[in-house]
Amino acid sequence: FQRALQARNCSVLVAVAPKKDQLRILSELDEEDKFDRKLRVVLLNPRLRGLESKTKIQDRIALMFNPVFHLRTHGEGGIIFRTSDKDGPTSWVLARRPSPDAAVEELLRSGEEPSAETVAATLGP
Repeated sequence: FQRALQARNCSVLVAVAPKKDQLRILSELDEEDKFDRKLRVVLLNPRLRGLESKTKIQDRIALMFNPVFHLRTHGEGGIIFRTSDKDGPTSWVLARRPSPDAAVEELLRSGEEPSAETVAATLGP
């Protein structure tokens, strides 16, 4: 796989919903740094965040990649959100929207991804 990327002079690799084996390969690419940071990797729907349990590779990849856009729901009306703008990543936001016609209420804003405990304490179970 790595040789194929190099032979094709690949500069952008898009991984859609990567599973355990694909995440392992991505982790190995970074460890070996065979591309001298010339390869840009884009993960779409990697499902690395908000998990009750993670493998070591999922944890490593979550630390390696900074989410440009992240949105997930929690319980009834809970929202966990983060995006990026021209200046880089924005804060993580925990919010609640109790019903479709209600306004979104921001409950917490943080520079760090909120832990499962913080999410549960802020948004409820």
